[in-house]
Amino acid sequence: NAYMKYTIFDIMLPALWGIGIAYIIFKNIIIKIIIAVTSKKNKKINERYNTILEECKNKLKIKRKIRLVNQKNKETPAIYGIVNPKILINEEFLEKYSNEEISYMFMHELSHYKGFDLYLNFLLKIINAIHWFNPFCYIFFKRIRQDIELKADSIAIKNLKVEDNKNYALTIIKVLANRNYKSYETEVLNLIEIQDDNQRRIYMIKFAPKFKEKVIRLSFLSISLISSLLIIDRKSVV
Repeated sequence: NAYMKYTIFDIMLPALWGIGIAYIIFKNIIIKIIIAVTSKKNKKINERYNTILEECKNKLKIKRKIRLVNQKNKETPAIYGIVNPKILINEEFLEKYSNEEISYMFMHELSHYKGFDLYLNFLLKIINAIHWFNPFCYIFFKRIRQDIELKADSIAIKNLKVEDNKNYALTIIKVLANRNYKSYETEVLNLIEIQDDNQRRIYMIKFAPKFKEKVIRLSFLSISLISSLLIIDRKSVV
């Protein structure tokens, strides 16, 4: 019995934990390769979109170079990358929208950069790799990603005119209704199932001036919860 306990708790479970970590890391590497391969890096982006992007960067006072990359399997814009941040777009998808609507999309994605969400997402990936076996980890992740979206909306509308809030909300609704993410994009971009959270987001957008501080408090609350997972309890692993 003692030998069996030693085998299970000191050899088999740690080995299983390590295999899980290795699998998640390997999967993320493969997903990044897929995105890189499917990106049309050599295709020149329509100057219309570059102009809108620069205008949005000026509104948010962002000086860092953030380029647009056309991604054939991607539809709705999504910011991606820490060392070399870029916004993945699909020009065919954007052709359906006006310049104003595209600017709202870019404002939202750039607000993720402004709010340091790219670094937070990277931290979440590390925690997920370590605590892949912990069901509470996934519950906290969903809550944090919901707050990340709310925080990005808060930052975006703070830099828009009050009369633009409604149009921003309508654009978000329209984009969410038309989005069609591939499964690998959802994982690598740390996206959440936003359709069950639309009412909350639109409500917060509409009353953003009043709920701005509440959004920030929710974010810090979620971060404090997930940060507890950074401490690995050996007893829960072995």
